[in-house]
Amino acid sequence: MEREKTETGRTAETAVVSENIQDSETLRIVEAAQEKAQEAATDRTGLHISLEEPCLLSTAIAHPDVSRIYLDSCSFGPETWETAVKECHEQGKQCSLMLPHIFRTEAETYFKKHMAALKAAGFDELVVKSLDEIFFLKEQGVDTVFGYPGGTILNVYDALYKHSDEIRHILTSHEQGAAHAADGYARATGRVGVCLATSGPGATNLVTGIATAYMDSVPVVAITCNVNLPLLGKDTFQEVDIAGVTMPITKHGYIVKDVTKLADTIRKAFRIAREGRPGPVLVDITKDVTANTCEYEKREPLPFKNPCKYTDADIEQAITLMKAAQRPFIYVGGGAVISDAYKEVRELAEILDTPVCDTLMGKGVMDGHDPKYTGMIGMHGTKASNFGVSECDLLIALGARFSDRVVGNAAKFASGAKILHIDIDAAEIDKNIKTTASVVGDLKEILTKINEKLPKQQHTEWMAHI
Repeated sequence: MEREKTETGRTAETAVVSENIQDSETLRIVEAAQEKAQEAATDRTGLHISLEEPCLLSTAIAHPDVSRIYLDSCSFGPETWETAVKECHEQGKQCSLMLPHIFRTEAETYFKKHMAALKAAGFDELVVKSLDEIFFLKEQGVDTVFGYPGGTILNVYDALYKHSDEIRHILTSHEQGAAHAADGYARATGRVGVCLATSGPGATNLVTGIATAYMDSVPVVAITCNVNLPLLGKDTFQEVDIAGVTMPITKHGYIVKDVTKLADTIRKAFRIAREGRPGPVLVDITKDVTANTCEYEKREPLPFKNPCKYTDADIEQAITLMKAAQRPFIYVGGGAVISDAYKEVRELAEILDTPVCDTLMGKGVMDGHDPKYTGMIGMHGTKASNFGVSECDLLIALGARFSDRVVGNAAKFASGAKILHIDIDAAEIDKNIKTTASVVGDLKEILTKINEKLPKQQHTEWMAHI
């Protein structure tokens, strides 16, 4: 549903809906109108049609099920109003003037400028289409959000209520629960998790969940609302610089102070959260932005491609190391799960004829019953994994970060082995353990190329020893 403002300033609900044109009769009307009628919906009083083309007016009027016609003010100028209203009324149709998504102040200026023409035309209703933040979430394919309401975010919750049939809101008992739930949702579905919180303590309660998503590379967009723009930086009630607080634990943080920047900011946030090494993004919106409206053009989310930073020489070097190894060992981290490289990791293990260990984040990539699988590595790992890594001559790290719980004493970790590190994040290379060679890029893509070129290896004695 969309909000409309009448001439008297009252707010009401209209059945004009553009996103879900499901009714077959509505579709036939749109086709008959050369697919130019942009909005249509059916309610108890019949069909409501929004027109952008004056030439389509007679087609809409002639249809027996149409009860109300909305004229787009961008296409129907004051000189056409009186005639259009007269034609509608003669056929028993109601006629309204609809202003597109604009600021309320601009709508008031428009009405004042054309007041004489509006009165002469005799419109049944004057409508200002107002857009809310939920349209931006719908554009990104969001169907579930987690949150806890508060004063500054109430406008967003009003919009959520109106779209409750499209976006499910899970009310948590605490904002920290919302952040962790969004994190879990993203891990389980592979989609971006979304959590909501109000200003001040509501926003700061998200911090632990955001940090968890950051450490484990989980795509989450945390949306918070702050005090009105004129009150920022003045120690206002429940004002906290949440973008500053979360800077070390987010991929990026935004403060939205202008409603015209909101749509693009949400788009950027979702894109940043997903691409490359995934992670959380914070969007902090001042309360007055959530109360304003602006012109909005729906856009389909652009497909993203993870950055390709490796070269053919990097691939060849990796293959050379694998072919020369007599005691290779594969170490799988969470990057393999994120990259959906299950098949490619298992295929590499078969081609290379090598044992495979994993971290807690890498669980599930290898079949737990596979003879090549030796279990977890590190402090909570198995004897086979830890001794195997200590004795191998080539350790192949796939989407792993060499954390202290895995490495222990860095000076003694795999001390007799060459290290081949494949990861999408260049910052992880040589951060904790010095590598012999590395390939930076999407793990699934890189392993596909390696598996195509790497000949079948045989390490019978090594596998028997493990």
